[in-house]
Amino acid sequence: MTTHNQQEFRIDDIINLEGNTMTEENLIKWEEEGMPNIVEEKLAAGQWASYRSDEYPGKLLREFPNGRLESVTIDLETEEIIVLEVLKNGRE
Repeated sequence: MTTHNQQEFRIDDIINLEGNTMTEENLIKWEEEGMPNIVEEKLAAGQWASYRSDEYPGKLLREFPNGRLESVTIDLETEEIIVLEVLKNGRE
């Protein structure tokens, strides 16, 4: 299990967007208020976020609050995050 910022990472974090699952209640709320930007919320809270982007097709990205951006994969047996490539270095 990989940890960062004292927050345990699980594969479900990406799939479920950490509790923001696609329930009927959330769909109605998102329709009325707009879809939340989970990535921006996590980065603003000082946590890293994983996502996909059209800017980097086919890659799973992990971004840190300091701007560091990595292309990563996940070992599904160990749930370990493996960095494939550093796409942007973060500011110190």
